[in-house]
Amino acid sequence: MKVKKCAPTEETIELAEIFTSKTIGAKAVPAFSESIINFCAHLSDAIGTEPNLSHDPELAALAFWLRKKNISSLAQKDNEPKKRKTHKSPKGVVFLIPPTNVGSLFCYQLVLSLLTGNRTLIRVSPNAPVTTITLCRLLRDLCKNPAYKEIAQSFDIFSYRHETEITAALSQSCDLRVIWGGDETINEIRKIPLAAKAAEISFSDRFSWAAVKATSYLEASDSEKQQLAQRLASDLMLFDQKACSSPKAFCWIGGKKDINSATAVFWGNLTKEIGKRPAELCIGNAVEKLDNIYTILALVNNCRLETHSPFLSTLKLNQPKVDTFDLTRDLHQGNGLLLEIRAKSLGGIQSLISKKDQTLSHYGFDGKELTDFLDSCTGNCFDRIVPIGQSHIFSEIWDGYNMIDAYQRTITLSE
Repeated sequence: MKVKKCAPTEETIELAEIFTSKTIGAKAVPAFSESIINFCAHLSDAIGTEPNLSHDPELAALAFWLRKKNISSLAQKDNEPKKRKTHKSPKGVVFLIPPTNVGSLFCYQLVLSLLTGNRTLIRVSPNAPVTTITLCRLLRDLCKNPAYKEIAQSFDIFSYRHETEITAALSQSCDLRVIWGGDETINEIRKIPLAAKAAEISFSDRFSWAAVKATSYLEASDSEKQQLAQRLASDLMLFDQKACSSPKAFCWIGGKKDINSATAVFWGNLTKEIGKRPAELCIGNAVEKLDNIYTILALVNNCRLETHSPFLSTLKLNQPKVDTFDLTRDLHQGNGLLLEIRAKSLGGIQSLISKKDQTLSHYGFDGKELTDFLDSCTGNCFDRIVPIGQSHIFSEIWDGYNMIDAYQRTITLSE
């Protein structure tokens, strides 16, 4: 069976070639080496020097994260003195199966895996977005540099559909398999066995929220209100609101009078800001959005639709019950639709939070309010709480996992 290779070289190879000494058997670059840090910095520069790439918000965010200062800080954090006597060692071979809808995600994970000294294998879809294809091209170009010969031997990116034989072969050869995707995708891949000592991490379907404190919004200046609209528009429009961290539920916190006063300004500002941004109305997304809206309207009582523009609609849910909100959460597919909820305090949404909820992006709350909310969550809670405008900023800590730790083994060391 043949497999298409996208990086560090572009070629078609026999499946058996993957398991030679030149691929899985090759020696990885030592963890946190200067060459990997420089490689990341040069990839950042490569993105920044191409005008059509540097203006892409997804790639611009990746380039910023890849800066030498940031990657060096990750290495420094991992080398901080530990309270116990331990030693960190790479997992070995890491097999990554990233999602198709976020084209740059594989690159973040590739960097973290290489940074921690692993051989890294990645499967990308033949239907991968342009972002993925572009990054593979940039990686190929960088790997031509003799200074990065060892790095080029430390990873392989393959493109294939859902051929079980290929995934099974890679799964049997890895020490850690990491999967992103819908629940059905993950369950299908889990049917493919790993080696007995290998581990697995999965990132399944998630759902995210935004919350605004009405009194804080009313006290904000016109400029601050406009800036908030800009930040929320960025969170909503990137990835067509389909990423796990894209806010889909929007919660007003406060009294009825304050919320009514705030909404009179807020939705107008947000609609204008979204209208300023270049966007094409995808027929498929528009049909999917209408299907979601009318299904929810048919199944959920006390629900009212407001269409602000072709790119923004809200469904106002009046005091939703847990089962009602679970239903709307499962039906929501993004595409510029917000489920609007009102509560007197952050604690008022606690009963609606499920294990699927990932990110709460917020505006107008102080640190104590957020900490008190977290302390009050005795059951389900969010994995990330970030300011509005930062919902898509990548961190090495994701969905409750410290990925730098996940890509390493901890060895007990006694003298």
